[in-house]
Amino acid sequence: TGRILQRYGPIVDGIQLGTPDDVAVGPDGSIYYTDIMGGNVGRISADGHLTKQPVATFNNPIAFDAKGRLFVAQAFQGDCLYEVDPALVKQPTKVLCGSGEKGFPDQLNGFDFGLDGMLYAPRPALRQIVRIDIATRTVTVVAKDLGGNPSSVEFDANGHLYASLGQGPVIRVDIETGAVTDVTTLPFGLDNMVFDNRG
Repeated sequence: TGRILQRYGPIVDGIQLGTPDDVAVGPDGSIYYTDIMGGNVGRISADGHLTKQPVATFNNPIAFDAKGRLFVAQAFQGDCLYEVDPALVKQPTKVLCGSGEKGFPDQLNGFDFGLDGMLYAPRPALRQIVRIDIATRTVTVVAKDLGGNPSSVEFDANGHLYASLGQGPVIRVDIETGAVTDVTTLPFGLDNMVFDNRG
């Protein structure tokens, strides 16, 4: 129906929510988010308690893998990828960083894990989609020279990868060949997307 069922913030459990950007739901139903300006990752538990942990300035995308491991990355002012303890107790682990060049061309945005256990992520500045092997820290370009700046990627239940481009197109990407199929075009300024349980 489009009706908003619940709002959180600006204060939750007596703590400032901050500047939430991307959101992921954990295996236990807790809501996790990246506080992009504050550099924190926040967790709102099922019983409404908020905890936060500093990770890195301008952390933006956030996702869980199939084993319940939590990952976040920087955008705009950085290009590092981190693993974060879902309990927000242990210190975050730096998985890898990009070149660190001015403008941070290797920055990542809204990412998702594939059925193969790999992390798929857009590199908006380079008009690429990459595959990251967390175990080996290997980065492979899956698709390049896209007709816009990819802002997010998402898998459907059948393992097909879709990407939204900031300029409006939504595309499907063959992760084996990099071939692109146009799905639709929406208004300028697309960022995140998600599949519901009906696909």
